[in-house]
Amino acid sequence: MAEGPQAVREAVAYGRIPGGAGEHAVVEIYTTAEAAERHAELIADARGAGVPVLTASDEVVAAVCQTVTPQGIAAVCRFIDTPFEQLLELRPRLVAVLAHVRDPGNAGTVLRTADAAGADAVVLTDASVDLYNAKAVRASVGSLYHLPVAVGVPVEQAVAGLRAAGRGSSPRTARAAGTWTPNSTTAPSAGPPPGSSGTRPGGCRNPPGSWRTRWCGYPSTAMPRA
Repeated sequence: MAEGPQAVREAVAYGRIPGGAGEHAVVEIYTTAEAAERHAELIADARGAGVPVLTASDEVVAAVCQTVTPQGIAAVCRFIDTPFEQLLELRPRLVAVLAHVRDPGNAGTVLRTADAAGADAVVLTDASVDLYNAKAVRASVGSLYHLPVAVGVPVEQAVAGLRAAGRGSSPRTARAAGTWTPNSTTAPSAGPPPGSSGTRPGGCRNPPGSWRTRWCGYPSTAMPRA
């Protein structure tokens, strides 16, 4: 379930699921009349993609959502995770590995941070929280639909698979919000380090040597490190 206009917009933009027999990532959208009017362009894009849009009362949409104060629009979505072996075939240069991350808000935050930092993929280990937990989806703010994400991968398999694919490891742990220590495993949530620049708006990638090569959890050995 994607809740709120930003998450729904990204889900609609994600499009068809590869190998999904032409199925769209979004099954259907529920919206109040007010939200439909406020987000008319989003509704038009959804209908143009063949996604059913159902107008319902505030009470019905609130019942569908899990947030305390829903924003009047939500989408029922299909699972879109990528098998780990298929993810490796994409030859990602930068992969964020979430090892035993059990808090859904943290998982979603790391996912969107990896997306902003220019990561090519994300891996959640088998002891991590469910990728489709409503809080994790909300915290990702649509980044779930930007990156290939593998789930349920044992830590040993993730590390071995990435190393076999030529990717070096740089374990990290967060000491405080927005700061990393050399031994860390969690991504920061406050953006790039002070004095640096370059996020990834609109999917724009940061060049090698930028702050992302120092702040992401699994850079390639071919990329510079701090």
